[in-house]
Amino acid sequence: MEIFISFITDYGLFLAKALTILIFLILVINAIAGTKKTKPKGFIQVKSLNNKFDDIERNVKKDLLDKKSFKLFLKQQKSKKQNNSKKLFILDFVGNIKASEVESLREEITAIILASESSNDEVLIRLENAGGTVHEHGLAASQILRLKKNKIKVTISVDKVAASGGYMMACTGNKILAAPFSIIGSIGVIAQIPNLNRLLKEKE
Repeated sequence: MEIFISFITDYGLFLAKALTILIFLILVINAIAGTKKTKPKGFIQVKSLNNKFDDIERNVKKDLLDKKSFKLFLKQQKSKKQNNSKKLFILDFVGNIKASEVESLREEITAIILASESSNDEVLIRLENAGGTVHEHGLAASQILRLKKNKIKVTISVDKVAASGGYMMACTGNKILAAPFSIIGSIGVIAQIPNLNRLLKEKE
């Protein structure tokens, strides 16, 4: 009888411990799930390329010019900054079959439309995309068209490839800047298909 009571007591303690651990795990899982739901999507980071290039130019001029000429250069650089109201926004789009970056592109373009204060503002999109699904790349192209509808000039820059869906995106810009050996066009432009119909007619 004592053995049975001892067994029941030990078993009860075991169940209590197991139940405590289970409740703790459920609370942890719920806390993690709640954190994921309230987690922000992200943020847009803006970097000024002007400062980078100004620093490079300033360092080079400092080594090349005498003190008097360098001081004059600094005054001219400061005056140029104050008078420059035109902005150039630079975006990067590296595509894949599903155009996965289209959501980021949408957010970036929305931010530019909201931030643009002048009709002189422009957007340069550095595009690298070999194409993929029609609907995803169509959505990406429509995002670029939003800029043009808001009177913002768009230039598409292609260093390597903008084929198929990427070509469709490139065509939405006001201007395309392409590197000498870049591949631009539809898939038909870069694929050679033999004309078997003509060959069969010659053999008749």
